[in-house]
Amino acid sequence: MDDRLSRLFRLAPAVAVAGLIVLVIGTFLPWLQSGDSQRNSYQASGTLRRILDPPGLLGALFAVWPLLAAAAAGGIALLLLGFRRSGAFVATVAALVGGGTAFEAVRSASNTYASVIVSGPSTTLVGSALVLASAPICVVFAHPPHRST
Repeated sequence: MDDRLSRLFRLAPAVAVAGLIVLVIGTFLPWLQSGDSQRNSYQASGTLRRILDPPGLLGALFAVWPLLAAAAAGGIALLLLGFRRSGAFVATVAALVGGGTAFEAVRSASNTYASVIVSGPSTTLVGSALVLASAPICVVFAHPPHRST
């Protein structure tokens, strides 16, 4: 097997793990400012869920948002234990949820009551991008290739 592919095989899970860590760090950074108060993604989603009580997909997303860090931790554990396909799947779901939400936060317009702080969503997007770039490699190369002698 080509030496570059071998390195890619070994590196992909580490990139996915790093991406999940960056994603979770981003969720704890400020996402929303209202008056003098800054809120991370968990505080902001809880506040918005209580105030707006959004229906449908948005309501469901706000309801499961507190589980995002746990899902990321599960993906990290699976990847570190060598369960590449399962870990990549969990990591991809976390990246799609976290990245999609962060993308929408960055895109949303500020209003007179609150404004988006981009440090949290941007960091979450970077972590999501790392996961989404490396997770398919973890799946394709789920089992170490056999070297011919």
